[in-house]
Amino acid sequence: QEIGLVLQKGEEQMVMEVVWQELAFPLDNLALPQTEMWARMAELASFFGLTPLLEQRLLSLSGGQRQVINLASVLMMQPRLLLLDEPLAQLDPVMVRDFVRFLETLHEELGLTIIIAEHRLEPLLPLVQRVWVLEAGQVAVDGDAEAACRYFAQQADLRAYVPDLAQIFWRTADEESGEQLPLSVRQGKRWAANYAWQAKAYPRRAGGEVLLEAQAVYFRYDRNAEEVLSGLSCTVKAAQIMAILGGNGSGKSTLLKVLFGALVPQRGNLMLLGRRLHKYSTAQLASRIGYLAQDPAAYFLCDTVDKELARHAADVCDAKDAAWLSWLRTLFLEETWGKRHPYDLSGGQQQRLALYLVLSRRPQVLLLDEPTRGLDPLGKDALAQVLAALCHEGLAVVMVTHDLEFAARYADVCGLLFQGELSEIVPTPAFFAGKHFYTTAVNKVFGEWLPEAVTAEDVQVVSHA
Repeated sequence: QEIGLVLQKGEEQMVMEVVWQELAFPLDNLALPQTEMWARMAELASFFGLTPLLEQRLLSLSGGQRQVINLASVLMMQPRLLLLDEPLAQLDPVMVRDFVRFLETLHEELGLTIIIAEHRLEPLLPLVQRVWVLEAGQVAVDGDAEAACRYFAQQADLRAYVPDLAQIFWRTADEESGEQLPLSVRQGKRWAANYAWQAKAYPRRAGGEVLLEAQAVYFRYDRNAEEVLSGLSCTVKAAQIMAILGGNGSGKSTLLKVLFGALVPQRGNLMLLGRRLHKYSTAQLASRIGYLAQDPAAYFLCDTVDKELARHAADVCDAKDAAWLSWLRTLFLEETWGKRHPYDLSGGQQQRLALYLVLSRRPQVLLLDEPTRGLDPLGKDALAQVLAALCHEGLAVVMVTHDLEFAARYADVCGLLFQGELSEIVPTPAFFAGKHFYTTAVNKVFGEWLPEAVTAEDVQVVSHA
């Protein structure tokens, strides 16, 4: 009752089947009267907008929706201290904005102390009063947001942690000018108005031949359920990274499963290399399309990494080039993992191991569901380098993500999934230009002058106004 904890993997925290049961469960354990239980549930369900979901099964909800329900369930006990582990990892941009406002309200109006472990710093830095930077189990920095950003900027191996607005500020501002580091979009607009800016060309891959194509695809999970995909069409090109964005529950993970062949659409065609997807056998599909789900632990069956690799090698080594496997092992695996249980690896390490297993079959198309979940900025940069190397080898990469900064920096083309349809797939700068929520902080600040500037690399100063 004193300390509320929301885990990084929300599914590990849930114990009931239906949303209202999950919210009531903590108070059942406290033996609260039913009248008080329902009063608290009504208040929190309204506050979090969960009323339409109360009768839904938890397994039918998206990861982001489950994360909000986990927070609401913990808050039912009215704790004095709230601990959040990577709370933004599975939230779409609109839910991130709302979630941060929830936290601000809880802090300001209820006096709740909140401690957050998080890699996505940009949405939180304007809110927090204090930042701890941990290194090797020690507190390296204990100060405000600006002190943390300055520390990151001074460490060569930690500069990836510096938010884009801070990077542009320190490239531009005079240290002796006394200008304040912009941490929010409002502060950034006020500061940027004092300078003249120009855009820099940031090359994107054009892509090669069409490898995978969806033609007017319709899909629903149940005859009486609403359609998740409604006439969706898209093309996936070789040597290109495509990012698919959209709200929680919009059907992004479902789309990947349909493209992978794990779900069969009721109408429409799926074409792989000019041939209908359903004409391939399961083994043929596995060797042509690689799919990495949100939970990499689902790919592990053995009790050590060495056994896992040996089990998998028995299926692929005869058919695959040894040089390819050696290259993948260099990119993804570390020698120290051998005797460890796969579940004992960190989230990022599990993802690397699972990605190695998927790619060892040398697929031509790689489908990634939330690939940056749980990764720090250094891990994201390493993943981006791997994806770029794979594109150089001719692979097509399709990733579903809520990480707008990662998509803006590394994707070649982007599309938005809404009400079962995918918007036109366009080059990344054009996708983010002109949007209010599905865009980056850089574009929100500089879009007035530089419409297609979406990362710190896209912006350079011309002169002081």
